[in-house]
Amino acid sequence: MILGSLVPSGGKVDKVSILDHTIEYLKELERKVEELESTRQSKPHDAVERTSDNYGPNKNKRKACEPDKMAAESKRARLRDSSTDSITVSIADKDVLIEMRCSWRECVLLDVIEAVTKLHLDSQTVQSSNIDGILSVSIKAKCKGLKGASAALIRQALQKVIRK
Repeated sequence: MILGSLVPSGGKVDKVSILDHTIEYLKELERKVEELESTRQSKPHDAVERTSDNYGPNKNKRKACEPDKMAAESKRARLRDSSTDSITVSIADKDVLIEMRCSWRECVLLDVIEAVTKLHLDSQTVQSSNIDGILSVSIKAKCKGLKGASAALIRQALQKVIRK
């Protein structure tokens, strides 16, 4: 009777009809699984690789680049993007609220969390979002020691992180 309650049936409750419905239901599930697997395998290459840089044939895509040129481009990008940077630090007793916006780059959130930890702040909540390449972060933290870092020191440490 347990099997009868697990499998949708047409109303009959005898053992033979329950087994028939169960077998039919399992076959239908197998068909759905095969259909899903075949659609997953036949997705176009672009849909699978949309978020990576592995487009095209497997070639070594590394290019030699002059370090000075890379540094100059990186500096220009940081200067251009610094208009979106903002850091607000509010401190009340041992409670610290950090709200910041900056250009997104790989590992920037991790770097921010590490900087907060190095300032002897214990993160209570961290909320982040990335919209159109702008990372918005809100961190609620508590000072670990008797005397916590000043708002200016926290702001300075975070500015170093986002301008890397």
